[in-house]
Amino acid sequence: MLVSQVTSTKDVAALTGSSAAQLGGDFMTLLVAQLKAQDPMEPMDSSEFLGQLVQLQSLSELTQINASLMGLTGQQPLGQMAGLIGHSIEWVDAGSGERVSGIVSRIEPGAGGSCTLVVGEARVGLDQVVSVG
Repeated sequence: MLVSQVTSTKDVAALTGSSAAQLGGDFMTLLVAQLKAQDPMEPMDSSEFLGQLVQLQSLSELTQINASLMGLTGQQPLGQMAGLIGHSIEWVDAGSGERVSGIVSRIEPGAGGSCTLVVGEARVGLDQVVSVG
């Protein structure tokens, strides 16, 4: 059985799949395959083995960071809208179709990551805003 050298975290990801939960079992499979395939007269260099282990750990951590960042993308509108507090905005009223303006006093987070700007007594969705002053 011929086992090629893994030279980057992309190679590890291609061999193991991108799921962090699978990395432990897949690592053991790779380790056993490498140990079976190595030449007993020229055993694997321990620093090379350690390097591959570090690459695998880095991949696992990057996968976790990626999952965390993907979770934050749902909060992105709130962060964008927070910058509008205290600013004057102009929006199209959904009921009358008229343009209305006012100063944003606060933001109310809604279901599914949506947010609403509060201007006086009005609740304004980001999709209704036509200008920011």
